[in-house]
Amino acid sequence: MGANDQQRGKLFSKISKQIVGAIKAMNGETDTSLNHYLASALHQAKVAQMPKHTLQDAIKRATSPKEQEDFKIIRFEGLSPGGVACVVECMVSNSAKTNAEVKSIFKKQKGTMGPVEYLFQHKGTVIYGKGTTNHTLAEMADSALEHEIDDFIELEDEIQIFCGINDTNSIQTALAAKGYEIKEFYSGFFPLDQIELNEADSASFSTFLEAIENQDEVVNVYHNAK
Repeated sequence: MGANDQQRGKLFSKISKQIVGAIKAMNGETDTSLNHYLASALHQAKVAQMPKHTLQDAIKRATSPKEQEDFKIIRFEGLSPGGVACVVECMVSNSAKTNAEVKSIFKKQKGTMGPVEYLFQHKGTVIYGKGTTNHTLAEMADSALEHEIDDFIELEDEIQIFCGINDTNSIQTALAAKGYEIKEFYSGFFPLDQIELNEADSASFSTFLEAIENQDEVVNVYHNAK
């Protein structure tokens, strides 16, 4: 098996775990309009071109009465090297094990754990491109304003909107129905302000980020570094 195949296998395994965890953590809810964690995981599976049988196996496992493993969503907060505030979101079945492993990574990478969530806003977001519409950015922005959103920003050739967490899936569904290409959608923690890092701190932060993202139960890492 080549390196690329190994990477794809690891990615599929992680997404499968997210699918199972999303369903179990939301008490078996498989309706994506009511379970935004599942909606986001299924979108990741689509983008990654996960095989259909792998996807179906994950859903079957999550809904099987034989599946006794319970999952829940927990978050860790702290400062990484360079003073970067981080919120680490995990999908766990054994919180004590994950807690110990995340704490170990923070300590090894010379970070400190502590409350930083107040430096972020918890929102939903949708990033989309013109898809089959051939709309300009201005027209794409007009489409965003047809929905209840908090704000939007123009990226190079995409629009990113920010909205209520429970509105994320319905908005992306409506935009996709218009022909837009949905690049990403999820609920997350978005920094109120971002900080600049010098070269040394940037290198240390990159090492920390790689270590924390490689932890099996970590599904998202939100930070305030530019």
